[in-house]
Amino acid sequence: MTMSTKKISVPGRYQGYSNVVADGYNKVAVYVPVRDGTKLALDIYRPTNDGEYLDQPLPTVFVSTGYRRSFILKEDEDLKESYFPQFEYGDIVSFVTQAARLIDRHTAQWFDSSAVQKEPEHFRNWLIENASTLEFIMMHGYNIVVVDNRSTGASFGKTDELDHQTQGMDLSDLFEWTVKQDWSTDSIGMEGASWVGLVQNAAISCQAKHLKAVMPCVAGEDTFTPMYPGGLYNVGLMRGWYTLRDKHERGYEADVVDEDLDRKIMEAALAERQVITNDPHWVLAIPTEDELEDLLEENASWSRDRYGENSRYYDRILPDGTRGDWIMGHMDPRFANQTETAYYGMGGYWDLCSYTMAMAQADLTVPKKMLLGPWNHANRHRTELEEGLRWFDYHLKGIDNGIMEQPSVTFSTSHPSKSLKWYGADQFPPSDVSWQTFYVSPENKGDPLRGVLTENIPNVDDGSLSFTVDYNTTTGLANRHWGYMLDTYLNLDELEKYRDRVLTLLSDPLTEDLEITGYPVLKFQLAINCDQGGVFAQLQNITPDGSAYPLTEGQLNLRDRKVSEPPFNYLDLPYHSIREKDQLEVTPNETMDIEIALCPTSWIVPTGHRLCLTIMGADKDNSFLKTQTPQPVMTVFCNSVQKMTLDLPVIRAGEERSAVLLEGAYPDLPETATKAILPSKTSIL
Repeated sequence: MTMSTKKISVPGRYQGYSNVVADGYNKVAVYVPVRDGTKLALDIYRPTNDGEYLDQPLPTVFVSTGYRRSFILKEDEDLKESYFPQFEYGDIVSFVTQAARLIDRHTAQWFDSSAVQKEPEHFRNWLIENASTLEFIMMHGYNIVVVDNRSTGASFGKTDELDHQTQGMDLSDLFEWTVKQDWSTDSIGMEGASWVGLVQNAAISCQAKHLKAVMPCVAGEDTFTPMYPGGLYNVGLMRGWYTLRDKHERGYEADVVDEDLDRKIMEAALAERQVITNDPHWVLAIPTEDELEDLLEENASWSRDRYGENSRYYDRILPDGTRGDWIMGHMDPRFANQTETAYYGMGGYWDLCSYTMAMAQADLTVPKKMLLGPWNHANRHRTELEEGLRWFDYHLKGIDNGIMEQPSVTFSTSHPSKSLKWYGADQFPPSDVSWQTFYVSPENKGDPLRGVLTENIPNVDDGSLSFTVDYNTTTGLANRHWGYMLDTYLNLDELEKYRDRVLTLLSDPLTEDLEITGYPVLKFQLAINCDQGGVFAQLQNITPDGSAYPLTEGQLNLRDRKVSEPPFNYLDLPYHSIREKDQLEVTPNETMDIEIALCPTSWIVPTGHRLCLTIMGADKDNSFLKTQTPQPVMTVFCNSVQKMTLDLPVIRAGEERSAVLLEGAYPDLPETATKAILPSKTSIL
């Protein structure tokens, strides 16, 4: 097959460097034992031409999943509409097979067979529109191997063995097995999102041999942070995740391997994993429907120490042979940096894992890249498809496509009414970001729950704003924490129903555009008339017609308010360890210092628009808080002595940028990918 000779290699657009070399593929499913004899289920996909395997060994891209490597599509399978609309119930599917079905458990048949018959450029473009990232990469001359993580899917292993280090060591064993097969070279890569991305962090931290490059998507450096943002248990995430796992393990069955068509081996694997030897509340065990809410309430009290103990972070034989603790999971940069594995972290501003993406980029010394775009956990719309091929072509095949000569960080900047812009920089936030401070003034014009965001220091010495904590207030189920489950936009429509119960701090219309890029920081003093609580902050762009665009948010458990020295590069932001040694008592009516770094964003608030900062004392659907009776009163101080500040990282108009505009990057993203948040009408103007 021959392809166009025009060469393009920019983020999200790649052609002319490697060709489509296959017109189909074949799958076999096998068990492979790892070091302790545990048998793991693997699907091995190999590209074919005219029904025959390609005649030379190929690099192999691995996917390690806890969500079933392949499965039979059942009528109540909730993934059909979003991922497998062309398939029929009863088909065998996986996240490899999206443009073709496996007609006999092994052989692929394209849904549009005529696309294969046309010129290679047409077939390639059809794959871009219809195929999964893995299918697209495979047709350019790669093997794809998908493994059920230990104690998931069809794999053996006890549930309490499913910790990050064990997963990383399992992968190292599987890589050793793979490179000995006659169909694979000694170059291994990994790709995938969320848990499938976190496992890549484990593999590089375990210094897995032959692993040349990884591309973890929406998977930050610190696993604890999205589960306990600000020390508050993310019940929105965990309720949905436990329900999803329950469906996979108790309802939606994984597919068997080829030697097990009568499912006898699978039944033995399922029986083995029910044994939980060390901890009945192991975080990866799956509660029943009756157990779920009690488990969520119990886990809500955990510190980072308790979570780390449960997740097997402590007292391990580490990759260097010493005994000690992992700094965090799934990645420990001390060990990742002793490898030469290239690392490409891809994340979204509206994603629950976005907070530590830039920390990982700053911590790693291996060859690295990072991308931040305007999407959440689910609606990336194959943004890693061409970029994945570009990455693996360079690191697994040695194709000099210039990817490592380009800026190491790619990030987008959004505008509520203009086209998306892509920039390249050496770091995020870029080095030329400066700080612009907004103060909160209690000039509420008769509304006790209203204040003003202003660039001027308040001219009152003892001002404050108070509100009664209402435990029913919520940002709803389409925010960062729950929205990960939905292939949809973020919005805070539910919040607008509770404006009369939360603090609303609104700026005057801006007199010039405000370009925010980085992590905003909120600092203030607070008092509450009880011995526990949490504070939640939402930052929005309010348009002249009253539409509200969510920009970023942050939250903090009041017991975890102490600012500590971080164990890794924290970009000079306030760090809360969430460790038991750093917990502080919450004394009723005592003034507390609060510092919160909000999640990263890059957004232009236009002239004439306003900023809105919302302060809440509860977010019912997303964060667990024990209710107090009577409902407590929370007071924030905002005056010339006790200043309440919102520090915004800004790029000032007219000044020379350190980031360069990337012409041609991601030219074909659908609106559903670039407009990752919807405006919701608000009544606060």
